[in-house]
Amino acid sequence: MAELSTVEVFDIQNRKMLYSLLVAAAIFLVIFFMPTPTGLSVLGQRVLAIFALVVVLWITEPIPLPATAFIPGILLFFLGIAKTPTEAFASYANPAVFFIIGSLIIAQGLVKSGIGKRIALGFLSRCRNSPSLLLFMLVAISAILAMFISDHLIAAMLLPVAITIVATAKIEGKFKIALVLAIAFGCGVAGLATPSGGARNAVALGFLEELAGAQISYLGWMQAALPITLIMIPTIFIILRVMFPPRGINIQNAVDEIRADLHPMSKREWKALGVFLLVLTLFISTSDLVGLGTIAILGAILMFATGVLDWSEAESGVNWGVMFIYGAAITMGVALKTTGAAEWLAQGLLNILPIGSPLVVIMGVVIIASVLTSFISDGAAASILAPITINMALITAIEPRLMVLATAIPTAFAYITIFGTPANTIVYGSGYFNSKDLLRAGIFVEIAAIAIMFFVVKYYWTWLGLW
Repeated sequence: MAELSTVEVFDIQNRKMLYSLLVAAAIFLVIFFMPTPTGLSVLGQRVLAIFALVVVLWITEPIPLPATAFIPGILLFFLGIAKTPTEAFASYANPAVFFIIGSLIIAQGLVKSGIGKRIALGFLSRCRNSPSLLLFMLVAISAILAMFISDHLIAAMLLPVAITIVATAKIEGKFKIALVLAIAFGCGVAGLATPSGGARNAVALGFLEELAGAQISYLGWMQAALPITLIMIPTIFIILRVMFPPRGINIQNAVDEIRADLHPMSKREWKALGVFLLVLTLFISTSDLVGLGTIAILGAILMFATGVLDWSEAESGVNWGVMFIYGAAITMGVALKTTGAAEWLAQGLLNILPIGSPLVVIMGVVIIASVLTSFISDGAAASILAPITINMALITAIEPRLMVLATAIPTAFAYITIFGTPANTIVYGSGYFNSKDLLRAGIFVEIAAIAIMFFVVKYYWTWLGLW
């Protein structure tokens, strides 16, 4: 078959872009003009139309994701959902957005200073010249650390290590995608293991006590949820290893190269390490008081103020579009919640579950929660679903503690969208993958997580006496 000319390739790409735009527009118009369903407000229907439009554009990528990210703010104002442009774009300045961009600047400082090479050497020298062992280490370490420290922070801390490993080991092709997704997925699966692993868990426990008068202890939660994390660690490794296999990678050469190039710690490296340790300490000790975003931006400023970074290095090395993508995701999540669209959607899906079969109800909740959390924040997903599912449990005589666990745990399964969790957004800043790469890998991880939940719910939780 003859090779396509540049003009022919350009024409094909243009047609694909046009088809994607037409499909997205058609879906938007159908939802926008259809009769408003019972229980859904007109504004909620408009938000669902915008939501569908943006999701299709983000999955198909006919235009760059950061450009698409401005669509929600514009349409929320022009369609009367937000009263002013300021209100429409307010969530683009959410502290979580500043946390992500600050974290990426700090990561760039660690890479440019050279301290990232020293940390990378620690990983590489322990993986016995095995890319597979390196991949497993990244999944496991990300998961173990993120059980006790914010998954956002662990992703920001390990991303520069992965970037340095890719550069020094001269890793080309798909395996570099596996290395950064190992961090995101490892962080994602860790937060479900403990009650303190995320806001979603605290929200669900609060509703459990308020609506059902029941409680789950810290150790009781870990006993029920930790095995899921432990099973998911090798599962994630296997999926990434199969989908993004390493080819022609010689890790020992990279180890030798780094060791030969090592020199005593420079002032720049000491400064970068000092800023990072200060930020880490503040994250752990004061984030409840001043917020993660404030601390991350302070760390970014210190990287410049101490001379670790200059602006040109940050400008060229940081994926600035990430802040717009996550800002748009927060904006859509807030709009879905405030207009009642998210609750209407969740209630409608839950209403179709057969109440006579407790296992089917539980698994239906798991699937709905895991899908919903990919499009709105995990805390919002838990706050929308928990009151509904706890009431379902009381009506159907399902143990409320079981229902809360089945609601909160899968809100950590945000594996299919870049904006599903800050960890996904942070590693997307590496520039190693696009939304389709994440969707292809994430859908298998999502299916595996739901399958593991089925066996845990049916057998392990029965053994624990939760049924």
